[in-house]
Amino acid sequence: MNPCHLVFCGLVRNAEKNLLLNLQRIEEIRPHFQKVSVIIFENDSYDGTKEVLSQYANSTEGVQVTMADFGQDPFNKGPYSRHRIDLMSQYRNQYLKALQKLDSVDYVCVIDLDVFHFDTSRFLACFDDCNWDVRSALGINRVEYLWGYVFYDIYAYADVDDYTVLPFHNFEEFKSRQKSLYRACRHARELIPVGSNFNGLAIYKAEALLSGVEYSGAEAHVEGVESMCEHVVLHAALREKGFTMQYLDPNLVVTYQDISLWAHLKMYVPFQVIRYMRKVYGWLRMVSSKARGSSPLAETNL
Repeated sequence: MNPCHLVFCGLVRNAEKNLLLNLQRIEEIRPHFQKVSVIIFENDSYDGTKEVLSQYANSTEGVQVTMADFGQDPFNKGPYSRHRIDLMSQYRNQYLKALQKLDSVDYVCVIDLDVFHFDTSRFLACFDDCNWDVRSALGINRVEYLWGYVFYDIYAYADVDDYTVLPFHNFEEFKSRQKSLYRACRHARELIPVGSNFNGLAIYKAEALLSGVEYSGAEAHVEGVESMCEHVVLHAALREKGFTMQYLDPNLVVTYQDISLWAHLKMYVPFQVIRYMRKVYGWLRMVSSKARGSSPLAETNL
C-alpha cells in the first residue's frame, strides 16, 4: 500500500454513464493508498448525474460533493471563448479552495469525470517513480474531420520551450497538430516534458497545487480563440513557482469518448462528402465566373 494521501478533484455535468464508470475506478484505486479523498463539483446537470453523486457521497467515506444550478452554459459562446474559460476557471478554483482545507495531502489527481476510460493499473504505475511535479495523460479521441485517433486535448497543451503560446494558429494547424502529437506520443515510451498538458486527467504533487496558483483565462492572440486554456495558465504559474517537472505520460491513456470504428466511419464519410462537395461547388463557381467575365456579352454589358 502507498502510504500517501491522494485526493481526486473533478468537475462533472450531464455525464451519468461515464461518471458511474469513473467513480468505480476511483474505488478500485482507493485500497492502494493509505487515504483517498474525493472532491467533486457539479453544475446544471439534467440527466441522472446529481442522483448518482448524492448516492455516492452518502455511501462513501471521504467524499465532498457540491452541486449547483448556475443556469449558464459554458459553450454557448464557443469552446474557446473567454466566457467559457472564465466559467471553467471559476468552477475549478472551487476544488482548489476545498483542497486547502484538507490535512496532509500528498498527491492530487484532477480528473474530468465525463471521460470514457482510463486504465487503473497504468494510473497506479505513475507512483512507481515520483520524480515529477505534474504527470498528465495522453488523451485520445476520434473526430469527424480526421481518420483514426487524434490527440484529444490540444487546447490544454503547450510545448515545453514555449509554454505560454498555443500550438496552433488556425484550424488547419489545429488538425495537423492533433495528428502529429498523437503519433509522437503513441510511439514514445518515456515521460515527455511539456509546458502544459491535461487530457482529462493529471496528477500533481500537492505542494504544487497548494502554492497559491489558480486557474484563469488569458489573451490568446490567435484568430477565433478569445482565451488561453485555463490549464495552460495554471501550468505556466506552476512553472514560474519552480514546479518545472511537468510531463505527459504516454502510457497513461485516457479515451475521451466511446466511439467505435463503425461509428467513426459513419461520422467521417458524410463529413468528407460534404467537404468534397463544397470544394467542387467552389471550383464550379470560379469557372463559371471566369467564363462570364470573358464572354462578349459580359464585355458589352460592361
